[in-house]
Amino acid sequence: MTTRQGVIQKPCVILNYNKNMGGVDRNDGQLQSYKLARERLKKYYQKMFRYLLDVYYLNALIIYKKKGGSISRLDFLLTLSESLSSMGGVVEPAISVRPSKSPKPSRLLGHCFQDMVPGTSKKKPTRRCVVCWANGKRKESSYWCSNCEKALCVVLCFQDYHTDKNLKI
Repeated sequence: MTTRQGVIQKPCVILNYNKNMGGVDRNDGQLQSYKLARERLKKYYQKMFRYLLDVYYLNALIIYKKKGGSISRLDFLLTLSESLSSMGGVVEPAISVRPSKSPKPSRLLGHCFQDMVPGTSKKKPTRRCVVCWANGKRKESSYWCSNCEKALCVVLCFQDYHTDKNLKI
């Protein structure tokens, strides 16, 4: 590149980048095939953490291959994930729980069954799930307990509502 005053030299940083950029592109390409970081995460730190795990896994695979390893990347990821997850154990807290002196809520005594929310003018009627709403989530459900007359999500909330004594609703 020339100007009126003479030749302008490229900075050393740009020369180094251009010289070594193939490794960065290759790394990005390899991260795309099995990535933990999803495009749509609500919290930026979750995406950063998952990206760092992806880089960690890829670097571990590269070191493994340089040491003479020969298994595929998918098998390596599965093996590494299993070994990392088995390293940490679940420690149960040593808390003694005294039985409650207050009677059980009626929702814990009766026989309850899931049913569809009764029809209204809507094509598919829904109501707020009482468990999700109590936990600060805005979630609608088209199912409810016909005995308790409370709207509940099918899978976890129905079970939590009818089994958890400490649930405050």
